[in-house]
Amino acid sequence: MFRFIRRIIKVNLDAYFLFEDSKFNIEDNEILSEINVDGVAYCLLNDDWIPSLLTFLVDNQCFGKGAAVNNRKYNEMISRGYKCVIAKSEESVVGMGWFCVLPKEKWPDFAKFPDISDHAALLLTDFVSPQYRGKGIHKRLTYIRKIFASKYKRDRVVSFVGVKNVESARNYINNSTRYRLIYNVILEISRVGKVSFFVNKKRENWNEL
Repeated sequence: MFRFIRRIIKVNLDAYFLFEDSKFNIEDNEILSEINVDGVAYCLLNDDWIPSLLTFLVDNQCFGKGAAVNNRKYNEMISRGYKCVIAKSEESVVGMGWFCVLPKEKWPDFAKFPDISDHAALLLTDFVSPQYRGKGIHKRLTYIRKIFASKYKRDRVVSFVGVKNVESARNYINNSTRYRLIYNVILEISRVGKVSFFVNKKRENWNEL
């Protein structure tokens, strides 16, 4: 019986840090078509920079190997209404960070955790070229996305980081107001599809930073 169940149901358990920040500057209403820091410029993606971003995605295999995979993922992110901040240097994209200011019901399934404010924005995938790491670009991409999110009337920002992603977790710990550890269970049921749910949902499980 147990073997039969194992054949029709596959169980995956993902562990994440859920970070939240509500202490970022939302008073500067002049923003910021572009921010320049240490020779790197940061701005929201616009049509002029799409070709450079696509080259960046393919060269760094951000979403997988090959142009087709990366172009398809880019189009998927755009079609879902997600926004992108790019870091650029010497006419090339050297970093990117996506975020979502849509209502929570339009967030990716993995992020639909119940104990999140309806006024929150979601930070999504980010990446910095290996040769530009160690220069604070990832930290600035994180902060600048929060600033842009505040312009869409979001008063807090959340992000999910896999527990094995140590470098990103360290960055968010230093740039968040609280965090918690959560688990997402995914059941893949034969002829039914995927069912996912969270465990460890109690409100008191937040840790202040």
